[in-house]
This record gives sequence, structure tokens and C-alpha cells, in this order.
Amino acid sequence: MTQNIIQKDVLIFFLDDNYIVENKHCAFCYGGYFYEGSLSDLYKTIANVKNNLKLEEWMPIKWNFSEDLKNFYKKYWGINNFDQKWNDLIQRSKEIRKELIQQVGSIKILFSVFSTIKERKVEREWMVENLFQRIGLNMCPDSLNIIMCDFEHEKSETKKVLEEEYFNAYYTADRYYSGPLKNKGAFPSLSYSSTYFNPFLQISDIIVGCMANLVKNWLKNQNIDDFVKEIFFILKNNFVKQESTGEIFRYGIISQPENFKNFLHSKGLI
Repeated sequence: MTQNIIQKDVLIFFLDDNYIVENKHCAFCYGGYFYEGSLSDLYKTIANVKNNLKLEEWMPIKWNFSEDLKNFYKKYWGINNFDQKWNDLIQRSKEIRKELIQQVGSIKILFSVFSTIKERKVEREWMVENLFQRIGLNMCPDSLNIIMCDFEHEKSETKKVLEEEYFNAYYTADRYYSGPLKNKGAFPSLSYSSTYFNPFLQISDIIVGCMANLVKNWLKNQNIDDFVKEIFFILKNNFVKQESTGEIFRYGIISQPENFKNFLHSKGLI
């Protein structure tokens, strides 16, 4: 890369994914956010939230306080009464997630979901293309724009789909309203990190986790948990939207089929 590109300011889109299987349907969810302020300020905000909640700075916060997350804490949390402390953390997990997502300030959220019958060939390229296109439309050409993904195994199908579509988005961008991402100040390849170690990706995990819960409710046509509603309403104003109408679908939320919008409307969320 040329020297003038290396010296540009950096704008990062933090991306996470979720895979859902419900009855005869499956859904692939991808989403995340741009933070246009100082990442050092965002880091301090996240650290302060954790400290105020009596957590240590290194402790990852995720949408699901899973067994894998428990094992990570157990490895790095040097305490004798671990099980009791972990159970206390689980009891406060809603408060912790809510406080973190409330305090991060102004972010620009994008989310894409593709749902299909399990037996059908899954064309995730449509969903990733639409997401990358909208990321491109929200890139700042005067900055170096990086898409940072939660870690994907070298041989995973997800990584293959992401990288092949990003290759197209960067160089040729067929069907892209944004044009090739190389003309938008984009970095030539995707970057990877881990939600466990990267506090910025923890925000993406909560965003996509909340949206994936809504997708599950959509596929099962069931009522939405009050906590999921609460987090969605905190996130809602941060979705990319059409400026004159405030419409977030097709701008900040892209779905196939499109009746995800009707479902959210029927539940009073939009």
C-alpha cells in the first residue's frame, strides 16, 4: 500500500455473525457497526462500564454467557470461589449487557439476514453482498476503512464466503451501488480478531445476538422477550437509515425474505 494510504485515519467496521436453525428453517445473520469517534475513547468507555459494574477490564461481555465463555473466565480469573462468582455474574448478565450497549454512544449499525428452508442450497452470497455494499456506502473515502471480523477457522465455509465476496466487492463490485470498495478507501482484505480478546467486537456480539433472537422469534412466529425488546430499542436509533424518512429497512437492516420487517412491525418494534 502507498505511504499516503497508510497515513490515513482509520475507520473500522466490527462484524460478527450468527447461525440459527429453527424447525425446517435456517438463517444466517451478519452485522456490526462503525464507530466514527476515537477508538481510544471507546475503549475507555467500555473499560469504565466494566469497572463500574465491578468487572475487570479484560473480562469479555457477550450476548450469551455460554459454557465456552465460562471456561475462558475460569482460565484467566484467578479466584478460589469461581463457581459462586460466575453464578453472581450470570444473575447480573442482563444489567451488564444493557449498561454496555447504553454507554457506547453513537454508532452506525448494519445487519443482514438470509433465511431459507434447511434442505435448500444456501446462497449466503446474497446476504454478504448486500451487507458489504452498505458498508461500502457508509465508508469514508478520506479514511482507511477496515472490516474486522470475529475469528473464523481457516477452513470454515463462513470464512470462504466472506473472503470471496470481499474480493469481488473490493476489485469489481458487480451489482454494487457503492462501486468497488478499493475506491472507497477500503483495506484490500478482511481482518480478524477474537471477541474474547477484542472489546470492540464484544459490542458487535451483543448487537448480532439481540438481532438473532429477533430472527428466531420471527422464524417461530412467537412473542419477543422483554429484555430483547429493551436492547433493540436502545440500538434502534443507531441503525443506518434513510435520512428523510428514518426508514431502517433496506438501509440499516437487509432481510430475505422481506417479511422480517412485517414481523417487527406487528410486535411494535418499528
